[in-house]
Amino acid sequence: MYDLGLDIGGTTMKLGVFRGGELIRTDRAPTPKDPDKVVDEIARMTAPFDYEAFGIATAGTVDRENKALSDLGGNISGWQGYPLGEALADKGIRLDSLENDINCALVGEMENRRDDHVLYVGMGTGIGGAFYSGGELYLGSRGSAMEIGHIIVEKGGVLCACGQRGCAEGYFSARAFHALMKAAGYERGDDFLASNEASAQAFIEGAADYLIGLENVLNPSAILIGGGMITYAPSIVARLKAAMLRRGNTNVRAPLEAARLGNDGGMVGAMLLAKKERRGRENH
Repeated sequence: MYDLGLDIGGTTMKLGVFRGGELIRTDRAPTPKDPDKVVDEIARMTAPFDYEAFGIATAGTVDRENKALSDLGGNISGWQGYPLGEALADKGIRLDSLENDINCALVGEMENRRDDHVLYVGMGTGIGGAFYSGGELYLGSRGSAMEIGHIIVEKGGVLCACGQRGCAEGYFSARAFHALMKAAGYERGDDFLASNEASAQAFIEGAADYLIGLENVLNPSAILIGGGMITYAPSIVARLKAAMLRRGNTNVRAPLEAARLGNDGGMVGAMLLAKKERRGRENH
């Protein structure tokens, strides 16, 4: 028997197949733009496996009880409010847990950590955040805390998929970085960051200021940087750390680390939460 963890991102779906807690296979597919087609793709990807627990990590905010999307749809068109668990059940697919992708990534990272007050910043298609404090995820009053990609950093700025203008993810996500890099004529992120391009320096300084604000608010013991940004530009963590120490106040320690699991964190966390949910039901 296998355990499955699926990470549904704005551009790519990644299915992790686990045996005994070890990742033994990863399958990838483009994320369809239509929610019903996402369900069709999930059915295709999971069909070969006889599984014990199945969890999904998804962009956007989630209704955990009903296994549905709630207020924000992330970067998937029509995802807001979509009854994912019900749609999968109609195809005979049992979903054990549904959680925000960045929360899942942090759950995966915390599996082998012993510290507390850990902040995860996922810089991918958008920006997502998760915070682990008091031995558990901080979820807020409605379960949708840490939507840090939607902190407004520029008044009247670029229009975000969420409907606001000037959200952080429009400026400091991997997608925003990739657009700047291509516009400047670079193919490799680290080459772009090492250049004298004004847009590269502005990205580092702006992202550092943004992280300084998060550190001043949350006082984390560690800030884990994950998502596609680490793939595009492996030097980003060291560059952001240096800029934060240079620009921040005396409260700023810039405890930045690259996420240990990289882009696999969402799959790992989704699997772990699904197994926890299954155990909880079996014990009752």
